[in-house]
Amino acid sequence: MANRASAIEFVRANGNAVEQVRLQVLWGNCPALDVVLKEIADRQRQDGSFAPFWDAGAHSLDATCYHLAVLEQLGVTEGQIVERARTFLWSRRQEDGSFQEDETYSAIAPPWAKPGVLEATLYLTSNAGFWLATAARDDERLTASAHFLVDHLGQDGRFPTYFHAHWLAAGFLFGVGEIECANALLAGLEQRLAILEASQLAWMVNALCLHGVSRDHTLVDAAVRRLMNLQQADGRFASEDGTWQDVHTTLEALRALQGIGAWDA
Repeated sequence: MANRASAIEFVRANGNAVEQVRLQVLWGNCPALDVVLKEIADRQRQDGSFAPFWDAGAHSLDATCYHLAVLEQLGVTEGQIVERARTFLWSRRQEDGSFQEDETYSAIAPPWAKPGVLEATLYLTSNAGFWLATAARDDERLTASAHFLVDHLGQDGRFPTYFHAHWLAAGFLFGVGEIECANALLAGLEQRLAILEASQLAWMVNALCLHGVSRDHTLVDAAVRRLMNLQQADGRFASEDGTWQDVHTTLEALRALQGIGAWDA
């Protein structure tokens, strides 16, 4: 059984300013939110994009998706920053419904963002589709994006792309009504549940539930049960990316477990 009080204390003791605000947002009390939002707005480009870590001058699809995720974690799903970011995402949509970074970044983009590479395109289409569908799931432009993903889905419920793209795609497809394909992805994820770390489990649960997958779904239920058993003695939920991400993972675990009777304190 997970312990909420120790998780909260770990975040309070180790979190940075933004992470402290995220903790406050979870409990509906956040007087410092406007300060954080101003910092994010100051980083946003005129076209709605954000710069990636790999090139301060680039206007990145992936970095913009990341900032939409940060905003959602802060409880911000509407407003000028969000709308401008969504507008930029739409500008990166290709004729076949896929999403890619600008071709001029081919020589500098990391593998997961490299234009013209299927593995990257599937990930970015899953990611951009995921965030656009939170506000425009009935938009016909997303139908082609969903079909692009469906066309690359294997019989084993897997894409030839990064692992985390699978739950982003599953949430996106579920949200736009491609239930059969979403269920195939969910079944594929359930088969690999035992290898997921706490950060992956929390991310997956939050992503799926954001697009309406029931908390009673067998995958979500099993993921939550596994997540509860991964809390460490000091309250943290560890990230496979290293200790520098443990506060983020603990916050996402708090969010995933909140409201489902998973806490003993």
